[in-house]
Amino acid sequence: MIESVLTSGVIIIGLSSWLGKVWANRILEKDKLKYTSEIEWIKSKYIQELEKYKVQTEKSVFVHKLQYEKEFGIYIEIGVMMV
Repeated sequence: MIESVLTSGVIIIGLSSWLGKVWANRILEKDKLKYTSEIEWIKSKYIQELEKYKVQTEKSVFVHKLQYEKEFGIYIEIGVMMV
């Protein structure tokens, strides 16, 4: 009698442990999927922002380059006039 109660207890504990692991794994996979999709969304958002800043930087560099070339040309003209 005691053996059957102990055996039943061991079986119930074993099944409970297995079922708990199965549920935990399902929850873990669900959370992984959720967080992976959130990370991808955040990543794409920051990639878009980065591209926006790259374009702004390229425009700024282009404008400064044109301004530098124009000023340099003026300095050369002034230098030629002084000689």
